[in-house]
Formats: sequence, structure tokens, C-alpha cells
Amino acid sequence: MTNDIPGAAIAIVENGTLALQAGVGVKERGEPDTVQPSTLFRVASLSKMVLAATALKLVEQGELDMSQPVTQYVPYALAPPFDASTISLHALLTHTSGLPDTNLEQVSCPVGLGQSAAWFNSHGPVPLWTSPGSVWNYNNTGYSLMGWVIESVTGEAYEDAATNLILGPAGMSTATFDPAVAMAADHAVGHEGSTFLEPNAYDCAVERPPAGVIASVADYAKFAEMLMSSGDSVLLPSSVAAMETQWAQTDNYPDNTEQYGYGLFLYEGNVYRVWHEGNIDGFQSSIYMVPAQNWAVVVFFNSSSGNPNVVSQFAVDTFLLPPSAKAPVVTTPPSSWTGYQGTYVDPYGIYQSPDAGLGTINVSLQGSELVADWNGQTSPDGSATPIVSFTSTQLTQVASDRFKGIFGGAGTQDVTFFPGEDGGAAAWFVTRVGVGARQ
Repeated sequence: MTNDIPGAAIAIVENGTLALQAGVGVKERGEPDTVQPSTLFRVASLSKMVLAATALKLVEQGELDMSQPVTQYVPYALAPPFDASTISLHALLTHTSGLPDTNLEQVSCPVGLGQSAAWFNSHGPVPLWTSPGSVWNYNNTGYSLMGWVIESVTGEAYEDAATNLILGPAGMSTATFDPAVAMAADHAVGHEGSTFLEPNAYDCAVERPPAGVIASVADYAKFAEMLMSSGDSVLLPSSVAAMETQWAQTDNYPDNTEQYGYGLFLYEGNVYRVWHEGNIDGFQSSIYMVPAQNWAVVVFFNSSSGNPNVVSQFAVDTFLLPPSAKAPVVTTPPSSWTGYQGTYVDPYGIYQSPDAGLGTINVSLQGSELVADWNGQTSPDGSATPIVSFTSTQLTQVASDRFKGIFGGAGTQDVTFFPGEDGGAAAWFVTRVGVGARQ
């Protein structure tokens, strides 16, 4: 491995069983211990598929109903005039709740039963960025809130419920939510530039549901095997089908070729795959599953550098695609970007302080460049200190309606121009630091 990526692990499932598992590089830069297939990594957002499976197991047991509002299960409240009863459990798991996204990286707080409720209560009510169902916007807060719901109906800390209902029955025998357990086992150290991060660098009750699993590639190969065998003895086939249903368009790729299910992305590209990625300080993870061929690949890095999805896609190209296959075209010509131009205002968005959000954004097409100009923070009382503060940023296309820009204190952000109900010009300027509505 390189200095940027000290170590990695990979597992491949073929015909529904583990066919290859390997580690490369070292667990910690400068140390001799090598990565093994059994080495534990923080998997970040691959934790979301475990939460979704846990929730659906509780649906099977009659404890949860995905169509019910979150307020049916926990006393969650939004800032007036917003009503938390408009948010269903389905909206939480599909990232369509409209809730503000909370940056949970490097959050430390107590863990255990009751601590999720305490965290939400201590942080106070928030507004919605959009009405539920208006846009898809990747959101950790919704998954944290679902963790609180699971605690409420099971009477257990979320991590205990997930372990008892999913991790244990699926055979993920070394997977844990407890950094102390991981530290005592074969584990990797994360690398964020020159910073080294042990699994216990930070931990929090609300971080565990969306991003708290610590596991090996062999553990996640077991999870893939379980899903691709229609749930095996862990979940009913109907629960697996619910996880893999195309509930929400992400609008990240042309022709709506990517959707989101429950804890899983669904991408139609040159081979239909079910996938997710994870990123947390010092660690990255990727899982691609191709159910039609009973095939999966799991890749973990102990570094914030590089991209494990590149390895996963290379494995797909190598093992599943004929040499003549071509990668799909995901970009569009600047001449097609006129529908993005306009003024977008975010009067309610929050990120790190109660009223600081996106403000007012003017988007214009200048030759072949799409440019966003910031006209100042907008907040209900006009008193907010902006998190986002920039004069102008060029928006660089990633794929279809998804771009990247540099947003002052919020750093580089994905921007998705989400269409309105009529499918014409973009109606929403969607980021994880706020959502602007076209004026």
C-alpha cells in the first residue's frame, strides 16, 4: 500500500459464499503488523444497512410500522411551526424526512439506553429544511432518530438490539459497536493526514446507529450472503425486498439510474448493483452486491485518502463484465444546464448553530461554467452567524444533476439540483448544509 493508504482489506462473495478474503498493508503507519481479513475497521455509513435490517426485523415482529409517524414511538418535537408527526419512519430510512443533517463525526457523548433521548432533548427542536418527501437528501440525523425509536420499542440500547436481532443471527461474530471491544481485538488504526485515530477516538449514542459499527470484511461478507439468500434465517424475504425497493430517486445520475431503498443505494449502471459506502475520519468502506449473480465485494481502507469504490468497481469490471463493456456516461453538456439557473433561498436550514444555514444562492451559467454566488445569510430573525460564507464558487459536475462546490466554512459540498413535481427547471438546491428553494 501507499503512505496515503497504509492498509486495506477485501472480501469477495461468489455464488453466495465467501470466495476470497485478504488484507494488504499495515494496521498502523510505521508499525509492522499487517492487515488481516479479520482486522476490524470502523465501517461508518455501512452501519446504516444494519440499522435498516434491525428496523425491518421489528416490523416483522409487529413492533414497528414504517408508515407511522416518528411521534408514534418517541416524544420528538420540531421547532414551531413544524410538526414532527409529518415525518414517517419510512421517510427517516429513505433520507426524505426534510430534517437538517447533523455532522456526527468527532461527536463524543455518553452511550447506552436513554442517551439518544437525552442527546435529542439537549439539542432542542429544529426546523425542517423541506417538507417530508420533497427531496432526497442524505441525512445522518434521521438514522440517529430511528435508533432512538428502536430503543423505545425494544427497551434496549440500540447497539444491543442491533446485535441481538441482526449481527449475531447473521454470523457477524466479530462486529461490534463498542470501541473498547475493538481495541482489545485485531483492529486497524485510522489515518487522517498525519493524524492517527484509534477506534475509540470518539463515540456517541446518536453516532452509533448511522455510523457506529466496527467490523471486518468477513463480517460484511456474511451480511451480503444473508441479503442475497433472501434473508436466510435472519430476515423474511419481504424485509430484504423492502430494503432493496427503489423508494426514492437520488437524482445523482442521468435517467434516474440511482435510487435509495432502506439503508442501501440501488444503481442500474452497466450492471445492477446494491451498494453503500462509508466515510468517517480515518476510515473508508464500500460494499457492492450484485444479487442477480449472487456476487459481492467488500473493501475497507484505514485512511481518508483514496476511494474504496474504485476497487469495488474494478472488481465488478474484472469478474462480471465482458471486456467490451463500456462505462455509462454520467456527465451532461453545459448547454443542458440552463434549468439550474435561478435564485434559491434557505430561510430555515441549520448546521452547527441554531439559525445558520445556506442563505441565498444565485446560480448562473457563465459560458461553460456553472457558478453559485452567495448573497448573505437568511434566517428567521436575521441574527444568525453563517456557517456558509463565500463570495462565489464554481460548481463542478460530478454526474447528471450532482455538482461539487466550495462553501466557505462548510468546505467542499455536494450540490444536487432536485426537480420539482412538474419535472422542469430545478426546484431545489440541495446540500447537506442546507436546502434552498427556487424563488
